[in-house]
Amino acid sequence: MGKYQIIFGRQAVIEAVEASKTITKVFIQRDLNKSSAERLIRTLENATTPIPMFPFKSLTN
Repeated sequence: MGKYQIIFGRQAVIEAVEASKTITKVFIQRDLNKSSAERLIRTLENATTPIPMFPFKSLTN
């Protein structure tokens, strides 16, 4: 079984995507200020592999 890593922070996720790291899930706080998450969302949308995004609430359920 493979090991999974958890990446925290917008910039860290952006860097991982840009470095072509395999990412399976991205949790984004639903009420996050759009301007602060704009680059992250744009980077995820432009990734060559689809990356499912989940609201932050998914972490607490």
